[in-house]
Amino acid sequence: MTRISKPPQERKKEILDTALELFMKNGYENTSVGDIVEKLGVAQGLFYYYFKSKDEVYRAAMEQFADDFAVQLVSIVTGSIPLMDKIEKVLKCMSDMIAESEHALMDQAHLAEHLDMDNRLSIHVAQSLIEPITGLFEDLNEKGLTNLKNPEIAATFLIFGVLGLVHGNPNHNHSPAFFSSEEVIKIIAGVLGLTTEELMKI
Repeated sequence: MTRISKPPQERKKEILDTALELFMKNGYENTSVGDIVEKLGVAQGLFYYYFKSKDEVYRAAMEQFADDFAVQLVSIVTGSIPLMDKIEKVLKCMSDMIAESEHALMDQAHLAEHLDMDNRLSIHVAQSLIEPITGLFEDLNEKGLTNLKNPEIAATFLIFGVLGLVHGNPNHNHSPAFFSSEEVIKIIAGVLGLTTEELMKI
């Protein structure tokens, strides 16, 4: 059988995508390098050309997951849909992300290490949202819908407050049940100086 040669970046991305799929489905402990190369249909030697270990590909795959998630959220925030639609889409994406990544991150044998990485990647995603949400708040000010004295501070406070709902309580870490969209919408309204009813009309 003729081996198909692919550009290095394309092959590396292929390995990352496959590894991420398996980590999400089976968790870290139940995914091996053998599982990854078997699904790809390549030799283990090719895997080790790009990655030194399962741990290295896991970290790279989760970083890619966080980057893709950040791009998705920024795209929603900067899109041309009504504000409440943006809020609902962002909250659904976050809820889906929590559910999707829970199996990959909550492996008991490596829980502390993986949560540390999860926290670091979550901060990266949160920081990527500061600029677009600041711009969104500035636009609301310009339209006379809000009167925020410092949109950037309000955006940062809101983003990291929501992040705290996902990671701040050790008894509910990464729990979709604790991440209530109704409560988050009330918090957003409060940060903007609006009632929930006023927010829903924008």
